Amino acid sequence: MKFALNYIALPILLALLIAGYSLIKGQEILEILAQFVYGGLFYSAPFLVFALLHILFKFPKIVAHSGYIAASLSLLVISSLWLLPPDQSGLPIQWMAYWPLSVILIVIFVGVSFSYKKFSNS
Repeated sequence: MKFALNYIALPILLALLIAGYSLIKGQEILEILAQFVYGGLFYSAPFLVFALLHILFKFPKIVAHSGYIAASLSLLVISSLWLLPPDQSGLPIQWMAYWPLSVILIVIFVGVSFSYKKFSNS
């Protein structure tokens, strides 16, 4: 379970980087703090929900890792939309796509790894 905290640190680091960028751009401190808190919660949500499922259902280690990797991949894809081609729309595509993409990738990755574990031991 300790490895889950390493994965959950990723979205918090992203929120911290975004807050640092806002600080460099000269935004107000309260605005930056709110951005960090709300961004951290938003980006961490798929990781935290999966951590809850991981604890409740006691997933095998390979299945748990695959779920966290799926959430990390989703975070990477969505954050690259902000970093690579600048999103001039105010990030609504990211806000609408991140959670559904996380759910889809987690279901696929966990399903494949669970099937692999189940059938490779038979």
